[in-house]
Amino acid sequence: MEHFLVGLSKLVYELVLTNVSNLGFGILFVEAFPSRTQVIIRVFIEHNNIMNNNQNTKISLSDCEKTSKNIEAILDESASFLQEIGQKSYVLEVSSPGLQPPVCRISHFVRFAGKQAHIKLKIPFESKRNVTGHILRAENENIVLEIDKQEKSIPLSSIHKANIIFDDAQISQ
Repeated sequence: MEHFLVGLSKLVYELVLTNVSNLGFGILFVEAFPSRTQVIIRVFIEHNNIMNNNQNTKISLSDCEKTSKNIEAILDESASFLQEIGQKSYVLEVSSPGLQPPVCRISHFVRFAGKQAHIKLKIPFESKRNVTGHILRAENENIVLEIDKQEKSIPLSSIHKANIIFDDAQISQ
């Protein structure tokens, strides 16, 4: 289940997932939010082959262009999408996840086990809304982190947003 995807973000994800996958990419995350005159949609993609292992395969500009054209064609033909945004136009941005990729599914936390994550919570955990720790494992819809040399279990459902934090050595690889 896509715990962080709700409303328009979830609709866009569901509409385009199969086609994006057929292009050889996975959708890491979708953000959709309205402004006064338009809807901004951001889709973060990665190569399908890194969903199953930790290879660092970079997304190119042409990958983003190809995916953007594909997504735009789907959205322009979707009655449910057009009804959801009403009279507003939309701006579509397709990009790589960057140096601090979002993590939103159990499979993401499993893949990034051992890495450091910064997590913003919907509700405070031990009186904190933001926590940073090393991902130890994901189990039973909970993320287990090492925070201050202690294991802490955080329910996935209580996470608002999470990102991996790479150190300089990991970035240069």
